[in-house]
Amino acid sequence: MNALALLTVPMLALLPSSTSASAASQDAPDGREVLPEAHEVLGRYRAALGPAERLDALASLRVSGTASWVGLEGEGTYTSLHAGLKRNLVVIEFDNFGRFEVGTDGALVWEDSPLETKIRDGWDASEFVRRFGVAQHAPWRSMFASARTVGLEPLDGVDHWHVELRPLPLAERADLGDEPPADDWYLDAGTGLLRKVVARGVGLDGSATEVVYVLDDWRAVDGVLFPFRKELKVSGFTLRTVATSVEPNAALPEEAFARSERVRDAVADHRSGETARRQEAVTVQTLEERHIASIRVTCKHSEMQKTLSQLLPEVFLHASSSGAAMTGPPMVVYHTWGDDLDLEAAVPVAAPVEPKGRVQAGTLPAGQAVVAWHVGPYERLGETHTRIQEYLDEHGLTQRAAAWEEYWTDPGMEPDPAKWRTKVVWPVEPAGDE
Repeated sequence: MNALALLTVPMLALLPSSTSASAASQDAPDGREVLPEAHEVLGRYRAALGPAERLDALASLRVSGTASWVGLEGEGTYTSLHAGLKRNLVVIEFDNFGRFEVGTDGALVWEDSPLETKIRDGWDASEFVRRFGVAQHAPWRSMFASARTVGLEPLDGVDHWHVELRPLPLAERADLGDEPPADDWYLDAGTGLLRKVVARGVGLDGSATEVVYVLDDWRAVDGVLFPFRKELKVSGFTLRTVATSVEPNAALPEEAFARSERVRDAVADHRSGETARRQEAVTVQTLEERHIASIRVTCKHSEMQKTLSQLLPEVFLHASSSGAAMTGPPMVVYHTWGDDLDLEAAVPVAAPVEPKGRVQAGTLPAGQAVVAWHVGPYERLGETHTRIQEYLDEHGLTQRAAAWEEYWTDPGMEPDPAKWRTKVVWPVEPAGDE
């Protein structure tokens, strides 16, 4: 529970006396409604949060609680650390979905998940920084260049002021590109509190992506109000977090915001031109044994896509429902390449799963493997396999076990096939070894 006990300050005592819709607007001489200035609406919000001296003294924030994907089974833990706009870290860990992390250390904004590690920059990174700013009550002028009141709009039957805010570029980049549309804030006309934010960033394909977050269950901690329930809606998924501990001005060590090895590797890829580097590189790596849950079948080449679309959801559902922690993206293991394909549709897991129906527990072997990244449509994966075979021939290596492909890009999230990333792995040994 909270290290700083929740105060029993009545919420009404923290709210300004003139936050109602009728008090916030007036009629012009010609009878038209005059909207309150945006800085007035946003000022009421800041006043509703708590005393100015408490807000000004808010140097850091630690929030802990539970997390869940709405509509999916499983619950995880949620921790967010904030020390101003430059240093933030949000970590969510699920037993069945794995670990998700979003962070910034002042020079970099990153996302890390079991599927992929992404480096964010430009306006896209700024959207993440603004999200961190809302969490720790940063003054709106530190995140936005300007604001205007659009009007009074109902939200769940309650009037809210709709305010548009034009973002500031909060992340470094030489070429930011076109400025994104304004963020939309919806603030309760009665309490003054922020209820909903609609933000827009730049997606991987250059198009706008919409992120919606809803703030509820406001409670006072150390004299300042914080939302104890949040929902983040993006790309058709809704993540719900419920706080069990909110600690203003918590002691946060510098190492809490340190980049992980995966993030450091992603930075190197990002700076060196990831697509070009990975398209060309073929490397030999030493791998550890990995557990998988899989279904093994035989199918025609022409039926492969249809077969995988049926098998992978079945494997994923069993792994998820059994509480298995998935440790990477979905994959296909190829046992034969003949006229018929003998393959396994699989997901990697932290520990062996209990077999059920067609889903079985298996392993990927430890030892040396030749690894290459394929960047582009799946139809051209054969070219990368050919490059690996040529590498084996040139370096006196032979394939010792089934090869596999790891699909690191979700086509539902990235519509451009030219940007799809697939990791191709061939276990090998020196030619002539028994």
